[in-house]
Amino acid sequence: MMMKGTRGVCERESTQRLTMRHRIARDAGPQPMNMYGKFTWKIENFSEISKRELRSNVFEVGGYKWYILVYPQGCDVSNHLSLFLCVADYDKLLPGWSHFAQFTIAVVNKDPKKSKYSDTLHRFCKKEHDWGWKKFMELTKVLDGFTVADTLVIKAQVQVIHEKVARPFRCLDPQYRRELVRVYLTNVEVRLYVCD
Repeated sequence: MMMKGTRGVCERESTQRLTMRHRIARDAGPQPMNMYGKFTWKIENFSEISKRELRSNVFEVGGYKWYILVYPQGCDVSNHLSLFLCVADYDKLLPGWSHFAQFTIAVVNKDPKKSKYSDTLHRFCKKEHDWGWKKFMELTKVLDGFTVADTLVIKAQVQVIHEKVARPFRCLDPQYRRELVRVYLTNVEVRLYVCD
């Protein structure tokens, strides 16, 4: 009888520890699997759009809300499709908020091998809440297999990176992390003062 009672106490303590670990993990913020996400946006009747800019629906990655911003006739340039990733509700963020995000935006071609991709790393903050490409692609090329039944498909992949200054990008694969540090970190550090 005593062993049965002891076993019950141990099981309860074990369950309480697991519950506490789950609670701590949940309260610690987004888990690695939630730091990465994909989003697909289909823009119908693309050739008939007369608006200067279009915004996608909001999607969530890394505990933050994002959207894609498209300028069908170009942003401050002509004859180009301009694409940007933006933080939604950036005006409601607390002062000092900032996070790195590595992202890829693609305009899908009916032949997947011809799809147009661009990727970058950016430190998003209240002052720099959008980032992308003014000259993502020439408008004449958009009509060459990128619109099917007058629908343009844009895909985004976003990874939010929680970093510490002393150990940047620790959550990533070591080889990829070295590449980010080598290629991007120097450029990002130059822009850090803009967000502070």
